Amino acid sequence: MAAESNSFMSNGLTKYDLAVFDMDGVLVNYSSSWSWINKELGIDNSSDFKAYLNKEIDDEEFMRRDIQRWMDKYPGITVDDVAKILENVPVINGIRETVRRLHWFDIKCIIISGGLMATAARIAKECGFDAYIANDLDRDIDGFLTGDGISNVDLKDKGQYVVKFQEKYNTTKHRTFAIGNSFSDLPMFRECSFGIAFNPIDEKIVEGADAVVKSETIADILPYVIQE
Repeated sequence: MAAESNSFMSNGLTKYDLAVFDMDGVLVNYSSSWSWINKELGIDNSSDFKAYLNKEIDDEEFMRRDIQRWMDKYPGITVDDVAKILENVPVINGIRETVRRLHWFDIKCIIISGGLMATAARIAKECGFDAYIANDLDRDIDGFLTGDGISNVDLKDKGQYVVKFQEKYNTTKHRTFAIGNSFSDLPMFRECSFGIAFNPIDEKIVEGADAVVKSETIADILPYVIQE
């Protein structure tokens, strides 16, 4: 499918150092890694999701309720069990190609996600990302889930992690671009000079983006950020 521009201005010879990717709905070709587990386990968390959207519960409580549902349905579930379920989560086409092309231009590629660490780690390893940060599952010494999540990424301010990676790689906002699909990615866009809404799921991210790309392959972002 063709890329669709939204108030896009050519970058000319602008050189980027850092590419920031959201994961769920962008690299993962599904709404989220969390909801993939619920689907695979036959769990309906729609009431909790509604409560989260209505701000009746926070990120930590939303994670806690999801994990507790898994434990209630499958007592003794371990972090390895969850990782095995996540092995089959679908990913978008073109990830390796995209990272390879960005690396050719010396652009570091990172993942910042409120999704699950196991999926972020697998995609990063398989596709060559330089770094990643995502949420995780608390477990005991034997790997059994405790019922709590580990909140490594605050979905209300994903921009703070962009800044940390800019500091890590000694670069700036002007030399960073980001790819996201929902309103929770807007704080990342604010810490970048260019934001791409990839297969967006809400109007807020479209309004806050410099370009919109609707495609079955993530490689369709490349013409917006590198000059062949």
